[in-house]
Amino acid sequence: MNRKNRMRRKAIFSLMVLVMVLSGCSLPSNGEELVPEELHPDDEITALVLEGDVQLQGIEVFGAGTHWMTHHETYGHELLPLSLLTLFLQDVEEKASGRELISFSIADKMIDLEVGTAQYYVDGEQKTALGPSFKNEVESYVHASVLQQEMEHVSATNEGYSMGEIPEDSMPTSALRSFLGELGHMTLINKMHGVEREKTGQHLINLNETYPQLKLTKNDMLFNEQAAVALQEMLDEAADTEGMETIYVVSTYRSFDYQQGLYERKINQYRTQFGYDEETATIEAGRIVAIPGTSEHQSGLAVDFTSQTMMNRGQVLEQDFLETVGGAWLVENAARFGFILRYPSDTEEITGIMEEAWHYRYVGLPHSLLIQEGGFVLETYIDYLKDVGALAVQLDSGERYRIVYVDAALADVIFVEDAFISVSDTNEGGLILTMRIDQ
Repeated sequence: MNRKNRMRRKAIFSLMVLVMVLSGCSLPSNGEELVPEELHPDDEITALVLEGDVQLQGIEVFGAGTHWMTHHETYGHELLPLSLLTLFLQDVEEKASGRELISFSIADKMIDLEVGTAQYYVDGEQKTALGPSFKNEVESYVHASVLQQEMEHVSATNEGYSMGEIPEDSMPTSALRSFLGELGHMTLINKMHGVEREKTGQHLINLNETYPQLKLTKNDMLFNEQAAVALQEMLDEAADTEGMETIYVVSTYRSFDYQQGLYERKINQYRTQFGYDEETATIEAGRIVAIPGTSEHQSGLAVDFTSQTMMNRGQVLEQDFLETVGGAWLVENAARFGFILRYPSDTEEITGIMEEAWHYRYVGLPHSLLIQEGGFVLETYIDYLKDVGALAVQLDSGERYRIVYVDAALADVIFVEDAFISVSDTNEGGLILTMRIDQ
């Protein structure tokens, strides 16, 4: 008998199962596991229709698991949104399905749920959940008992469902809302996505005082603290490389006002030296100097380099930097330390900035390696993450990560344990969560 015929059958659930479905409970009061009653071949099933909304009250994301809180007037905490399950549960992947089925995989098991009923199939084998799953035009909702029966470490709580082995003392310490508007490692800053005048880089330190061994061309150069650690490690390794020349740090954090001065001087240079009119000078200046409020240097995560070869020539920031020993080494190795060449050749139509051989941006691991290996720039990489939703990544070193793109509309209902999870506002309507997964 095929699935459509099964859908046409009418079944009479036992009184216990019916009561459990209507109450939204998964376990009887004595804590014993409830075993769904088997249906007889001649029984018929009537598909139910979901009335009312399923409210997402919260998702708490821990280093070792998640806690889900939803509410429906009939089914209580039992209905969980599949689109979000696939983001935060590594083994769950949604599959294409028709109107009458909800299809997804859990690790190597294929799950098909009959919409509006408690019936489902695992690799073709029929099973029964404790209540129905539903699908509407916006979302598919999986009855939590399916996950309890098919996954390990899924348990009911007073407020919802816990998934994973979460230590009792774990606490979600930050709402995603608190990261909105902050300049994080994955914040996109360009002509289309600017930042306000008063926004400044987070956790800035003085490189001259903290890392005096670095070759710095200015006094009081400020840089993001975490990025500075990676910068120091990278330049130390470069200095230890045979045949390496000195690599200099030319520019790091810039305030809005400082950037304004650079921009205006570049416009004036094009007018006085090249005879451009105001409009043409402004356009040309914007190709090489970021318009104030659109400069990555305002984040404290961008750094400009030069080399001894360039210094000897008196050129400093020029495209020829790529041809020097120091410039070539950075192109090859910077991604291992969390940095990307932000404006490579032939990307001006995407980034809005002409090629800059000297300009690097800290995005952190594993993003820098994924950007380099995938041939992305930051704009296209964020679009990619937005499209795929979540990525599982294992580096050659064995480190494992899960990367999740979350729409900013969910910022009020998702909470993270930020000791294990890095969060960054993308500045284009989303947030990126980077989770280090323990071995």
